[in-house]
Amino acid sequence: MTDSRLRMNIGRTALVAGVSLAVLYVLCWLGAQISLGQPTHAFVALFTTAPVQSLTALTAGLWALLFGIVAGSVFALVANVLGGFATDR
Repeated sequence: MTDSRLRMNIGRTALVAGVSLAVLYVLCWLGAQISLGQPTHAFVALFTTAPVQSLTALTAGLWALLFGIVAGSVFALVANVLGGFATDR
């Protein structure tokens, strides 16, 4: 019987998580521009102390990208250490 476990590509998972979090950050920053509610402000405020609607806050989205890359790397490493994902192959 063969082991049918898939290993996650750490680099790809890190990149996907980083870009996804950066896009979410920009969407929340845009939501703050049109006053969509407190959750958009709160998410942006996780990464900067600048006023939420400022361009400085938008550029702080790079921290969201970096945080996503770190989170994606950790996720993929832990998933691989714990045995990957089962497949039906």
